[in-house]
Amino acid sequence: ANVVYTYDGTESDLLQNVNEVSKYIEHHMDYQRPRLNVLSDYYEGKTKNLVELTRRKEEYMADNRVAHDYASHISDFINGYFLGNPIQYQDDDKDVLEAIEAFNDLNDVESHN
Repeated sequence: ANVVYTYDGTESDLLQNVNEVSKYIEHHMDYQRPRLNVLSDYYEGKTKNLVELTRRKEEYMADNRVAHDYASHISDFINGYFLGNPIQYQDDDKDVLEAIEAFNDLNDVESHN
């Protein structure tokens, strides 16, 4: 899981304490970086089992498995959903826009987007 590194003290105290900074960096390199590399590989469609392992016991037969990058599609979709631009409504008739706004307020549309 993600680890949030915290330090009780000021920034200058932390910069003076080289051992503490080294401990954070070492922990990140040993535990966080490998996990992030695996997640990055999944995002890029480099599934570990597909790349490293073979299902066939006979070397002369085909191993027809296909790599996919569903993780990138899912991540990009979710990021677009949360960080994208909201829907905008335009109409020349002011009454239509007021009706749409009243409908959206009645259904609390903003809480669903």
